[in-house]
Amino acid sequence: MNYLTYSQSNENRCLGLSITNDVNAPTQARYISDIVCADSFPPSDVSCTASETLNINHGTLSDLSLNGATAAGNIILKCSSPATVKLTLIGPRKIDLGRSATLFSRLLVDNKDLSDGFSTKVGTSDTTLRVTSVLESTAQYPESGYFSGNGILLMSFQ
Repeated sequence: MNYLTYSQSNENRCLGLSITNDVNAPTQARYISDIVCADSFPPSDVSCTASETLNINHGTLSDLSLNGATAAGNIILKCSSPATVKLTLIGPRKIDLGRSATLFSRLLVDNKDLSDGFSTKVGTSDTTLRVTSVLESTAQYPESGYFSGNGILLMSFQ
């Protein structure tokens, strides 16, 4: 089961995504994201949405063109009132695409790594962000075949 955990102190509010097999034993949970903290929560009268999925397909690549290959996809953001939206890839800095951890994808927006977060102003009409995947191989000649992976983008706004 997946649970969104929440903790609060006098200074800030923090969120993290964790997984546990026993809802009655939250201390046994394993965090799969960094804890993200903010000075305040977004205004209650503002809501923001993002397109549900981002699928990036690199297509068929030769082993010589694999490392550094790029492909892109779009995320569409929209808010009920103007807001600053931040997208952050949570978990590992790179998405593992399988094959014994020899191929990874690094996600960028405007050449900024999404694992560091990317902020942009969003209004009441659609704002399109172009997300680029850059492949990184740790093997000189990666195993051929189908590669896939997934990550979690956390959207926060204020």
